[in-house]
Amino acid sequence: QVEEHRRAAEADQPEGVASYWAPGRSLGSRGNRIGRGQTRPVVSAIMRILLLGGTSFVGRAIVEDALRSGADVTLFGRGMTGTDLFPELTRLIGDRDTGDYTALRDGSWDAVVDVSGYLPRHVGQAMDALDDRVGRYLFISSHAVYQKEGLGPGSTEDAPRRAPRRDVQDTEELDDSTYGPAKVACEDDVVARYGDRATIVRLGKVA
Repeated sequence: QVEEHRRAAEADQPEGVASYWAPGRSLGSRGNRIGRGQTRPVVSAIMRILLLGGTSFVGRAIVEDALRSGADVTLFGRGMTGTDLFPELTRLIGDRDTGDYTALRDGSWDAVVDVSGYLPRHVGQAMDALDDRVGRYLFISSHAVYQKEGLGPGSTEDAPRRAPRRDVQDTEELDDSTYGPAKVACEDDVVARYGDRATIVRLGKVA
């Protein structure tokens, strides 16, 4: 049902509007800085990536691309979708709907890619579980975060977003009026927690 709402929300993408790669306020050289007293996983020669999701939606393509680049990929999910995919990878079993992140209490990664975060509590609980054991938090968002009025060709990632909503507690509540605003709240929370170590990717229509 989440997938249906996502597709419905993204079906309204205006003609000519690009899919945006929107960094968490800053990337480039500042993306590698870390303040005094902060900790960060040591970056190894092989990139260690944790996928929250990863066997459907764009997650599958992200995993395939990461493996082609030689990355060490770990999957986190319920273990109910795409069970025949990527048998060589480590799978950590949990459930974002019930808040079960026990499998993430150990380990560290250079980057986490959050494909399955639809609600602010999904993202908040994941960040609480991982804390500073990830170097970068990449959140997969949506062009549905933007206000529809005035959005058209030539718009950039700085176009006005919809107001965030934090009152949506269940994926069953997601529809055209809540999907985008919930994603806005998720974006804000990721940037607030990780700052320059946050990356927001806003997808356009995914067919």
